[in-house]
Amino acid sequence: MGRVLALSKKLGQWGIFSSIGIHVARYQGGDYLAQSGEPRSFDYWRSLAFASFGFYCGGVYHWVYGPIYTFLFLQRGVSALPVVLFDYAVTAQVLYFPPYYLLQDFIRSETPSCTRALEQCSAQRWEDFQALISVFLPLSWFNYSFVPSCWRGTFSGVAGLVWAIRLSNLRGIEV
Repeated sequence: MGRVLALSKKLGQWGIFSSIGIHVARYQGGDYLAQSGEPRSFDYWRSLAFASFGFYCGGVYHWVYGPIYTFLFLQRGVSALPVVLFDYAVTAQVLYFPPYYLLQDFIRSETPSCTRALEQCSAQRWEDFQALISVFLPLSWFNYSFVPSCWRGTFSGVAGLVWAIRLSNLRGIEV
């Protein structure tokens, strides 16, 4: 067991790169799988928007799920469930959905508008929240309960492929 922990710590130094790479593959791959099941032609701008969002998530959530949540919650003995609830109620509403809508509008619209993107985000908030918890509630609990801090962003990226497909099906067609 000692060798596994030593290897995990050594590779964890490069965790942000794996987190970004996996998130890009997750979102672009999820969108590709979603688009391949649609009758219309492949939308490369949509694919670029999902890949860009994956890059954003990989970088941001590596830090959020690793050192920040560890410092704020897990080092203080807060159990996984309150962390997950905070993640959905606060973090997803501030760091996840607004940037998603902003990137989609910026990349896919002929006339990007921050106001329009944030209004759309606000209008879709409850439906997006319900979709998010339907996929991520069990995955997040496992992530905070068992995955080492340096690998939480990577785990989130890998486990979230199902969510990326769901998000692309739910919101990918809209601009």
